[in-house]
Amino acid sequence: MSEETIRIATTPGDIPQEQRDGLSPLEREILDFESKLWKKTAIKERAISTQLGIAPIQYYQYLAALMERPEAIEYAPATVRRLTEAFAARTAKRLV
Repeated sequence: MSEETIRIATTPGDIPQEQRDGLSPLEREILDFESKLWKKTAIKERAISTQLGIAPIQYYQYLAALMERPEAIEYAPATVRRLTEAFAARTAKRLV
């Protein structure tokens, strides 16, 4: 039987980023990507496919789910706030 070494994290740098903020690398990449301002939707959607390697519909599904997560709010507060306000404005416009 082999012995396993248990490593105890002593500093924040010892803890992998994924464990520190509760977001996957893809989720952090999506939030970082969304923080950029895009002039044209077509260009943004092409970049989603090429840079992130996912379909735009998947991207927007991830983004909608991330808007509700405290970890995302903590990781990218300005981006999440902007998205939440934009979503609320679109919803209000539809209701009028």
